[in-house]
Amino acid sequence: MNFNLKLVIMKNYLFPHRFKLPGMILFIIGLCLLLLSFFEIYIPDWEVPFPYITYEALFGEREYFVIKEMSLGTILPILLYIIGGLLFGFSKESQEDELINAIRKNSLVWAVYINHIVLLVMLLFIGGFDFFGVIIMSSFSLLLFFIIRFQWKKHQLNTASDEE
Repeated sequence: MNFNLKLVIMKNYLFPHRFKLPGMILFIIGLCLLLLSFFEIYIPDWEVPFPYITYEALFGEREYFVIKEMSLGTILPILLYIIGGLLFGFSKESQEDELINAIRKNSLVWAVYINHIVLLVMLLFIGGFDFFGVIIMSSFSLLLFFIIRFQWKKHQLNTASDEE
């Protein structure tokens, strides 16, 4: 692979700008539904048949290539959160330049650091089966930390440029 092709591939990792608003809407809906589920305020009980490659019930045997009932009320908020977060966080800005690109990369590195620092702290203070919840929340918080940091830094940039 020649050098020019590598540059083209590296620059095309963002979604088009038109995905930003739908991504934001899906992300916010998914985040709200996740919070409602997490605090056990509302968990829809929509069961649908779903094909699994592997499935193991809590006190059951492992099964392969089966169709089992899946709670759509549990999986839908996760899907909305992840798909919306990826579209919202990784869509091009209306004015995409080197500074925005640098802010995006810096925010991503910052989010990885913060996410893993929080995970390490939780490792020290949360034990037993509760730590499983920490691991699950850690997988969701990385995207959230990135989006918050990136949007905050863009806001600071816009505020600073408006003052000039």
